[in-house]
Amino acid sequence: MRDYGKVYSTFWTSQTTGKLSDTGRVLALYLLSCSHSTSAGVFRLPDGYVCEDLGWPSERVSEGFAELFRNGFANRCGTTQWVWIRKHFEFNAPENPNQRKAARKIALSVPDECSWKPDFLRTCGDLLEIDVAAELNRCETLSKPFRNQEQKQEQEQERKDGLPSASLQVVGAQTGHAGSEPPGEAGSRDETDPDANMPPGVPPCPQAAIRQLWAEVLPQLPQHRIWTKTRADHLRARWRETAVDKGWTDQQQGLAYFRRLFAHVGKSRFLTGNAPPSRAGQPPFVCELEWLLLPSNWAKVIEGKYHQEAA
Repeated sequence: MRDYGKVYSTFWTSQTTGKLSDTGRVLALYLLSCSHSTSAGVFRLPDGYVCEDLGWPSERVSEGFAELFRNGFANRCGTTQWVWIRKHFEFNAPENPNQRKAARKIALSVPDECSWKPDFLRTCGDLLEIDVAAELNRCETLSKPFRNQEQKQEQEQERKDGLPSASLQVVGAQTGHAGSEPPGEAGSRDETDPDANMPPGVPPCPQAAIRQLWAEVLPQLPQHRIWTKTRADHLRARWRETAVDKGWTDQQQGLAYFRRLFAHVGKSRFLTGNAPPSRAGQPPFVCELEWLLLPSNWAKVIEGKYHQEAA
């Protein structure tokens, strides 16, 4: 943490921040100057910190991070809640060996479970004089011993979810998708819609957070520019059905399920566009979130119908 942060006057006119919404721009400015930030441009930032500092509801925080991710300004790991300001070192490069040493120490403290850590090491490792190859290898090696310890837990989760235990792993590096817009356009509903008709005890559907998970876990797949009423209704319906079936009591249980499901999608060659097209001359099929949310497609994906090529 530090007591100050650099913000250049070009912040307001740069190609990255100039096209952000007011929510995205304020959150970007907050990340650059908040007391939680560090000299390495990486730091842990739970939603509660942002909500308290900015006076925002958690939904707005989720929407803001989703927008910053899509525009390549910052990555945020939903599991560890660590943030990476991607261009931090372009404007805050270490000025002496002591600053470099301090930034390197902070960078190496990022948890190995953080989804963007490998990308960060490859991008910034040389600047911080980190042995990138050794560090990446160490991360992979450290993660293996825990698999046996967690085997029973994963098998139990598999029985509950109906998803392969391998899908518990997050797949794909985080890369932004240009041209995406935040949720909330005309015709969409948010998770507090009184017409959602959720059964008693079922937590509200966090639409923005689920869309952010899709972008984080499956950045290589299409990202919807507009979240229409129909798409929102389908997502709410799948959330409601699964919440009742699994007995979710809070949103975190549901978000954990959706993370596993999206990782499961990423394991399919067919769903990710890596299988040959059904007809010559046509592009291969690529799964979209809207397609997944249709009842028949949802059931087939969970049952592994599109993963037989990996069996």
